[in-house]
Order: sequence, then C-alpha cells, then structure tokens
Amino acid sequence: MRERCQKGISSDALKVIAMLTMLIDHIGAAVLERGLLEQGNRILYADLVMRGIGRISFPIFCFLLTEGFVYTHSRKKYIGNMGLFAILSEIPFDLAFCGKFTWEKQNVYLTLFIGLFTLYVIDEIGHMGTSLWETAILMIFTVISGACVAQELHADYGAFGVILIVCFYLARNNRVQQCFYGALCLIWESASIFAYPLIYCYNGKRRLKRGKYFWYAFYPLHLILLYLLHMFLDGFYF
Repeated sequence: MRERCQKGISSDALKVIAMLTMLIDHIGAAVLERGLLEQGNRILYADLVMRGIGRISFPIFCFLLTEGFVYTHSRKKYIGNMGLFAILSEIPFDLAFCGKFTWEKQNVYLTLFIGLFTLYVIDEIGHMGTSLWETAILMIFTVISGACVAQELHADYGAFGVILIVCFYLARNNRVQQCFYGALCLIWESASIFAYPLIYCYNGKRRLKRGKYFWYAFYPLHLILLYLLHMFLDGFYF
C-alpha cells in the first residue's frame, strides 16, 4: 500500500481536499446552523453530514503545517505570516459564525500560529545542548504552555489542536505514528479518522510553484462570502 500511495497525493492535493472539506463544514456552521435548520429535518440531516465531512480538514491542515515548518526557508517568516492571517481572519470568523465581533471564540489560524510558535521553541530547545532530562522538561513545559494559551484564548480546537501539531512534528519520521497519535488527539471527532488514510498516502511532493498566499487568503475570504450568503438568505427565510 505504501508504494502505491507514494504515487498518489501531493501537498497541493491535500490542501485542496482540506479546503473543500472545510468549506463544506463552514457552509453548515455559518449558513445552515444560523437559521436554516428551522426549515425542517432535511436541512438538519444535511448539516450533520456537512459537519461530519468537515472534520477531515483540521488534521490535514495541521499535518501540512508541520511539513511546512520542516521545509520552509524561513521559519520566522512562516510564523509571521500565520500570525498576520490570524489577525486578518478574526473579524470574518466572528461575522460568519456569530454575526458580530466577539471574543468568545477565535479562528483556527490562531491555533496554527500558537502551534507553529510552540514547534519553533521546541526546536530551539533541542539545539541548546542541555541534558536529556532538562531538554525533556523544557519541551514538556513548552507544549503545556502552548496548549494552555490556545485553550485560554478560546482558539479553534484549543489545547488539543496544539498538541496535535506537536505530535505530527515529533513523529515526522514515521507516518504510521503520525496517523496513530493524530487520531488519539481528536478521538472524540470520530469523522476526523478519514483524514489519516489521506495523510498516510502523502508522497512528499509539491506540484504548484505559485499562489502561496492564495492558501492563506482562502480562509478569511470564504468566511466573508459565507457571511454575505447568510445575510442574503436572511431576507428569504428569517
């Protein structure tokens, strides 16, 4: 199976899958759940299916994040870009899911930013030359701190999102372990398990050479469009 998979899924293909499943999920959360569910059971069933499909996206995004961290030419720039889009995405996120600006929950880019920063600190600790025990203690403290920050800030997926990113990174040399530990991190999200065959079949190749910022911009842009769609439908149904 591994040899057959090696011919299959590039990073760009994984990104497209993650983006599409995220879009399906967010249509359910930002449109159906914000009023249309009152229209009947068919809408309710559609929403459940769409939200289930959406569980596939987050593990893939976290996996690709760690791949990017390993292979990027500038980790500081990578982290900075993630932080910038976390800021740019917050208002679209709030409008899409709450209809107003709120501090109740923060967008997933914040989770990814905290996860990236945690990986950066872990990597720096690994190069400090301290003893094994000191290194382990510092790394554990760093992971717990990153997880607590994400949880306290109410970032999407919270502490478990950061821990998932760290697990993908620490097990980066063993795809089976990545899938196993990843599934454990989100064990309550049963539908997310369908992400791991796709991750297992990742071949390490990247096909597209341009459009890097399209992947970043898709998140806030599609949230704005879903908010506008909800407002448009509001005149018909609510």
